[in-house]
Amino acid sequence: MSAPRLLAPGEHEWTLTADFPAVDAWVAGHGRTVLTGPESVLAVCARLLVELAGPDLSGLDANIRFTIKPTKETR
Repeated sequence: MSAPRLLAPGEHEWTLTADFPAVDAWVAGHGRTVLTGPESVLAVCARLLVELAGPDLSGLDANIRFTIKPTKETR
């Protein structure tokens, strides 16, 4: 198993789409987040999924598409 990819501190742009087939629901969003320390891509994705979908949906199986990249100021 490979080590998790860590994002550097700073501002990052993200997009997330999640489809929950068991309940015929989906959520999508995009925005910016500021990381104050190194954080794994998976941890950021999970945190944003709970913010977008809420605790009930975020606990279900989902097909997730997530992208994140540093903003130009952070690079």
